[in-house]
Amino acid sequence: MKRPSGSAYDDCKRPAISDDNRFVRQLLQYVQDAWAESACVEAVRCAELLGGALACPGLPSWQDPDGLRSPAPKLEDHLEEGAEHAEKTQDVKLAKILRALKDANATLPWKHPKHLVSADLRASHSKQTDLGTLLGGEGRFLSAMMVGNSRYGANFPSDKLLVGLTYLSAGTRYPQHAHDAAEVYQMLLGVSRWGPTFEHLSVMSPGAFIFHPSAAPHAICAPVDKPLLAIYAWTDNINGKFWFCDCGAGNKYLIDINKIASPEDYYDKMAEDYESVVRGWGYCMPEAAVDALYAQQEGSQAVPERVLDLGCGDGLVGCALVAKGYADIVGTDISTKMLEKARSRNCYSSLKKADMQQTLPFDDGGFGALLCVGTTTYLQPEVLRDWLRVVRKGG
Repeated sequence: MKRPSGSAYDDCKRPAISDDNRFVRQLLQYVQDAWAESACVEAVRCAELLGGALACPGLPSWQDPDGLRSPAPKLEDHLEEGAEHAEKTQDVKLAKILRALKDANATLPWKHPKHLVSADLRASHSKQTDLGTLLGGEGRFLSAMMVGNSRYGANFPSDKLLVGLTYLSAGTRYPQHAHDAAEVYQMLLGVSRWGPTFEHLSVMSPGAFIFHPSAAPHAICAPVDKPLLAIYAWTDNINGKFWFCDCGAGNKYLIDINKIASPEDYYDKMAEDYESVVRGWGYCMPEAAVDALYAQQEGSQAVPERVLDLGCGDGLVGCALVAKGYADIVGTDISTKMLEKARSRNCYSSLKKADMQQTLPFDDGGFGALLCVGTTTYLQPEVLRDWLRVVRKGG
């Protein structure tokens, strides 16, 4: 995978320099300790990766090439209050994090995270380019990257992990958004509400963890009277894209799925807008299915020699497979226009037009794995026999 200029991989190759990031290092060590013993499996994994990042020397002072820097938010009183409350509730590890953060706050690389909607990181289907308009004014959303890419302020380099802080001022509503990276959050300050949409929110208190798989949509409401502060970790596809979900993007395609006379015609018409539409609906099944496949095979010595993506559409499953390291991917779909979009992603070793109600145009046992995501609605159960035919024994 090609790494962007200024990547953390390049940073790790730099000669060792004096480490003047001691306050941030102490903070991250407390985070590592707390996450390593948490009940959140994903946080435990992040703690292991964080240990590797802290083995590197600290990076030089942030040069801020994109002009993102922001003054540090005024958090000292809130952090002390939060630490005292954590001690009273016997959450010693959270108290340590908050007090270390109080010491480090002035030295952190706080920024207006406008890079999230820049051409470099914004997904091509996402139309939103102004964070201030979306969140009700500039300064309502700040972030500070401590581990990751030096371009965006990281104190310690890593090409496997991003770790930082998210700050939302009191009353801020952070609209439904998603990203290619998997994400763990731990709440630090403020009793906030989180969920897949503003209509489906759960209360999250300081100390709590939440995990967002790749491409899973989520929205956040900060407390009305206090700021929200949380620490995040991104893993897996950390150099992937970010997008806000446009829930109305697919209105012109709304139809009772049982009344679609010709799926081929329907998806030919939808092909150009497909990703924008399904991401607006919060669709993340391609990533979820690939995660499940990868987890099933993680203990094996090698990924399957070939993967068949049935009903590949515009190639979202192919992209998710490539991000996990799969290379030989064959896709089929009934829509010519969808296949053209899939081909443009350069994820597939071959693509074929095929009607999955008919016998598949492949030899017996030709694939190590088969995925069919978001397509079985249109199929009869009998097709499963033919799917088993094309997958090798043990696949």
